[in-house]
Amino acid sequence: MKTFLFVIALFLASLNLRPSISSVSPLLETIRSDLGMSGFAASLLTTLPVLCMGIFAPSAVRWSSRWGTERSLAAAVALIGAATLLRYAAYSPALLFATALLAGVGIAVSGPLLSGFIKKHFAKRESFFIGIYSMTLMIGAALSSGLSVPLQGAFGGSWRASLAFWGWLAGATLALLLRIARQSGKPIPSKAGATAGRRLPLRDSRAWLLTLFFGLVSFVYYSILARLGPVAEALGHGRTVGGAVLTLFSLVSMPVGLAVPVLMSRSGNRLHVGLVLVAFDGRPRSCSALKPAVCSRSS
Repeated sequence: MKTFLFVIALFLASLNLRPSISSVSPLLETIRSDLGMSGFAASLLTTLPVLCMGIFAPSAVRWSSRWGTERSLAAAVALIGAATLLRYAAYSPALLFATALLAGVGIAVSGPLLSGFIKKHFAKRESFFIGIYSMTLMIGAALSSGLSVPLQGAFGGSWRASLAFWGWLAGATLALLLRIARQSGKPIPSKAGATAGRRLPLRDSRAWLLTLFFGLVSFVYYSILARLGPVAEALGHGRTVGGAVLTLFSLVSMPVGLAVPVLMSRSGNRLHVGLVLVAFDGRPRSCSALKPAVCSRSS
């Protein structure tokens, strides 16, 4: 029974890490028009959470060592939920930016904590559950991007209600995490907490190389996540199509997210798997590779 609760907690917590970003993209032009925001200001709604991931992720070590993995994760998820629900009252750009910042802090801390959660409760099948975690991130992105516009219609045209809707995920997750935390008793410092006293490897060239690599990967992913919907709309498609394109992008990523960690764990050389994945770059190299109708609209 405990294992089942841990799996559900992992699934629900992972679902919370993308909707506060991906739900914005299909509605970005509507939000911009309603609040009178510039293009740069509107882009901050998806940029701020990503910046927070880089800035605040290291603090997850201190959270975990002080309060334990489950309690810290519950606090981070509660922060995401509070920020998401607050968007219902976001009648000014400043408040909307504040929700993006708060959600970004919660996401930044939740990511490393979920990795620690997997190591703590699923040590024997770590690679498989990392795949489950990755796939669930894509599910959250697919659902939120695909349903943003329909939810706006269901809530009488309110984009604020559409964005705030995803706060219910945090409520369900929080209840389960707090139950697990109570069962686990006093917080036990995780392995990540044991390293809290160590300094950052600022002189390690490999650490900088990995940071650059993951930074570039995140830059590409979140650029697509933030701009794919508005680009589709700019090419003459409706907001529903823009959300559907984002959903398709996320759906294609799901099986890959599940399979790659397993392949990595079984491969003798992870570099080979990485090179194969990089080779699957199917982007068109010019407008001529796209449909003529699309080229004519974008020119």
